[in-house]
Amino acid sequence: MMERDNGSLTVRPPIVNVIMDARVKPAHDARGWAPAGILLASRGKRPGAGMTLERIFYGYMALVGIASGALLAAVPRAQDFVIKPYFWVLLAVGLFDGAVYLIGRNAGGAMLTMNARLIGFVIGIVLMVAVAMLAGAPVRYF
Repeated sequence: MMERDNGSLTVRPPIVNVIMDARVKPAHDARGWAPAGILLASRGKRPGAGMTLERIFYGYMALVGIASGALLAAVPRAQDFVIKPYFWVLLAVGLFDGAVYLIGRNAGGAMLTMNARLIGFVIGIVLMVAVAMLAGAPVRYF
């Protein structure tokens, strides 16, 4: 990307472009509507926009759900641990959120929305229960 600086052309390194693009706030709200009420047709069409923080979180929660369900199926005594299995998934949500906070240094737009957290938690719980049930393990969740 080239910029004009007092009449001369300056070239920014590519990493600066990535950092600058990450700090740009979207011109629409959470529903995808622009302030004027026009649906943004190009939402998510820019290069690099395919892997959002929410998608990474959903994949992470799917792995946590599958891993905790497999652990409950393989070691049924793990359900008698001090921390109950559904709290394992909740702790994983907190760990991801804490890691995002520490890595992003609380940059604007770098945190997950509450909807994303809730959806991720539900994904983790459902996969944990499904894996344990499909394995035929006698599991108590509460």
